[in-house]
This record gives sequence, C-alpha cells and structure tokens, in this order.
Amino acid sequence: MKLKSKLGGMLLSFVLVFTIFQSTASAYNKTGWRFAGTSFISYKWGASLKDGVIKTGWTNAASAWRTSTKDNVRFFYDSKSVNYLTRFTDADSSYYGKMLTTTNSNKMVTKFEGFENDNAVKVSSVAKSTGVHELGHSLGLDHVSGTSIMNSSRDRTKITTPQTDDLNGIKSIYGFKF
Repeated sequence: MKLKSKLGGMLLSFVLVFTIFQSTASAYNKTGWRFAGTSFISYKWGASLKDGVIKTGWTNAASAWRTSTKDNVRFFYDSKSVNYLTRFTDADSSYYGKMLTTTNSNKMVTKFEGFENDNAVKVSSVAKSTGVHELGHSLGLDHVSGTSIMNSSRDRTKITTPQTDDLNGIKSIYGFKF
C-alpha cells in the first residue's frame, strides 16, 4: 500500500511539474515564417500616410523592436523598399491594424505591408502599440493571450513595447541570445 501511494505521489508530482513547465515554455505563438536576416529590414511609407500620430507610431514601433532586442532587429526607412507601412480607414474602431506578409516557398518573408486604422488609432501610445504588434506579425509572431504585445485584447495605452513572451518568441525564431 505504501509503495502504491509513493508511486502515485511521484506520478502526480511529475504530471504537475510537466504541466507547469509545458504551459510556460511556449507562451508565444509563431506564424511559421521569418526574415532571412533581421539586421536591416527596410520599409517605406505608403502613399496615403501623412505626418501625424500613425506615422510617428510606426517610427516608434520600429525603434521599440530595435531597443527591446538590443539591436538584433532593425527596421529602417528606405524609399526604394518593397515593404511599406501606412494607414487605412475602417468604420470598425475596434479594428486597430493589419499586416499582410508575403513569403517564398521556404517561408522567408519577401514583402510586408503594415496598416493602422485611422478610425481606431487616435493617440500616440495606441499607434505605437499597434505598430509594434503588427511588426511582430511580420517577424513571425502570432496572437496569444496574457501579457504580450501580440495579445489582441491588451491595453494599447499601457503595453506599447515587446514583452518577455514576445522577446522569447523572437529568440526562438531567430536564435538570438539578447
């Protein structure tokens, strides 16, 4: 009887430990694509994007990825880029942004098009948060729950930079050790 209870206790302990580590080990979700390199990812401005909250939000979002990854991810402006960041108008003010990503047969990103909804994005913190989220998609991160820039239900006025789980996802995709 004692042997059965010891084995049962050990089995229960193993299951609990495995479950705890399993649930925290992959708090990020990956899309399956990635850039061939992240040192210099260019973008240009969409034709309809004027100076203002959204354009500044995209600039601050690019800077947030660079700072948070200790210069491992660098988005930079180049007027000849195939990638672009811009705005769009959708009456649904709960639809903040979207990212369209094109990949080759090896799932390497060949082009991205990022958009922020000017009916939903009115203040700088929301513009930055939306931009960081959408650029996260281009990098290969998908939606998650919890404290993450990739959480679609996050407080966009407070979560404006990549969080620990987001950075762990980037480390997993690209093999960084920052």
